[in-house]
Amino acid sequence: MKSQYTLIAFDMDGTLLDPAKEILPQTREAVRRAAKEGKIVALCTGRALAEVRPYLDAGDLEGVRYAVLCSGSLIYDLAARRMIGHTVFTGRETAEILEALRGRNVQAQLLSGGRAVLSRRAFQHLKEYGMDQYAALYRDTAAVAEDTAEMLQRGDISCEKINLWHADCPEEGRTAAEERTVTEEKLAGTGLVLARAERSNLEINPPGTDKGAGLSSLCRILRLPMEQVIAVGDAENDRNMFACAGLAVAMGNAAPEIRKLCGVTVADNAHDGCAEAVDLLLGGRGGEFFPGQAGADETGTEGVGEAAEQVRK
Repeated sequence: MKSQYTLIAFDMDGTLLDPAKEILPQTREAVRRAAKEGKIVALCTGRALAEVRPYLDAGDLEGVRYAVLCSGSLIYDLAARRMIGHTVFTGRETAEILEALRGRNVQAQLLSGGRAVLSRRAFQHLKEYGMDQYAALYRDTAAVAEDTAEMLQRGDISCEKINLWHADCPEEGRTAAEERTVTEEKLAGTGLVLARAERSNLEINPPGTDKGAGLSSLCRILRLPMEQVIAVGDAENDRNMFACAGLAVAMGNAAPEIRKLCGVTVADNAHDGCAEAVDLLLGGRGGEFFPGQAGADETGTEGVGEAAEQVRK
């Protein structure tokens, strides 16, 4: 069956990466096969460029041409090694974030110039802030500053994205997740783009910037209709990416509410779900279709773009 799709975009954590933060051999081969058959493979991730580079250097991303990074704030051509899209916070937006943090035990992780910057306290107490699963990544790729909030206050750094990692607050009787809700309430009405991730992380992007907007910008650069795009993800911060794609594909490890947003569910990230998604890209049929949901069509992959368009409306 001839495929109507030209580009496939993968989230990384929980999607392209398995639970050990590695890319499975069958998935690597599927990505290479897609590129050899003339398809465009892209990343659409919250990670900074430096956090993707270890996989590039290891050859694990052979066939991946573009990367939408920092949840849409930075678009990068991996082959040409150049930035093709870039958005940063204004001074006013940074001040609003700092006000929400004032006097609270919240750590700001700054994504700037393709690299993550952590405060010394966050780096030394990763588990307290729910960051410990990324310990090896931060050790290998992150810069450490004495106090990232002070860097923002002084205007020493411009950022594409800011992650706020929360800790439990026993003085107020709130869990880390409840502390995140407090931050969301403080930032309501600012226009900043907020997305939950992990147990206590709140990802913040400049207004109008998210994974969906970043993926749409890449497709405008490539002059590619969104109906020809497959988006594959697993988490809350993939919602906008799903909404703009011709076909939304959920990983089997995604929460039920995320799977409901998608027309197809594939295997989980421990069992090569991304390789199944590539089969869809290349005109085969993989995963489980859900008629009536985003990008689903009972006849298979044909007509998926029209169904997705109805969802966006």
